[in-house]
Amino acid sequence: MLGRVPRSRGLKRRGRYEVDKVPVFAFVERGGARLFTTAKDVTESTILALVEQRIEPGSKAYTDEYPPYKTLNTIYNHESVDHSIGEYVRGGVHINTCEADFSILRPFTALHRGVAKYNIQLYTKFYQLHRHSATQRAYKHYNKQSKQPYS
Repeated sequence: MLGRVPRSRGLKRRGRYEVDKVPVFAFVERGGARLFTTAKDVTESTILALVEQRIEPGSKAYTDEYPPYKTLNTIYNHESVDHSIGEYVRGGVHINTCEADFSILRPFTALHRGVAKYNIQLYTKFYQLHRHSATQRAYKHYNKQSKQPYS
C-alpha cells in the first residue's frame, strides 16, 4: 500500500539495556512501601542480587512465570502466576499491584519525552516519590475527614 515493507513492530526479547530499553523492577510490600529500581539486564544473577538487597530471606515473593524468577525458589517462599494460561490471581498470589503501578509509570515517563536510558533511574525514583507523596496526602486527608463529627 505504501510501496515499502512494513516496519518491524517491536523487539521480541525483554528489556536489554544495550539494545533497546532499560529493565525496571518493582518491589511492593503488601499494604506498604513501593520501590522501583532499574538494572542492566534480566538475568538470574542480576535479579537475585536486586532481591537479596531488598527482601529478607524466607519472605514471600510473588512474581509472574518469567524464567529467571525461578532462582528465587532457593531463598524465598516464592510463588508465581502464569499469565500465559490466563491465570492472574490464585488465592493471595498476584502481581496486580506491580502491574497497576507500571501502567501508570509508562505514561508518567512519556510526559518527559526523550528520556535517556542512563536517566531512567532518576525518573523511576521521581515516580516513586510522587506515588508516596500522593498516598501520604490521601492518608492525611482521610484522617482529617474521619475525625470530623457527622452533621
